[in-house]
Amino acid sequence: MPRDAPWKAKRAAEWDQMTMKEFLEQTCWTSFARDFMTAVIRVCMAAETYELSVLGFAWYIAAAQVK
Repeated sequence: MPRDAPWKAKRAAEWDQMTMKEFLEQTCWTSFARDFMTAVIRVCMAAETYELSVLGFAWYIAAAQVK
């Protein structure tokens, strides 16, 4: 994920069309994992999972990485 240009990520178009709610519903095996990630998003992003794209969340994680 390019920190300065997230729209250049290989799957940017796909991720920008998918909400974190949809992503979590498709990938989390347990309700605990879904609930945990929902809480993380609420606290860190001040947003609900349906308000945030996968691209936006992936960029947030990439931007926090230390070089």
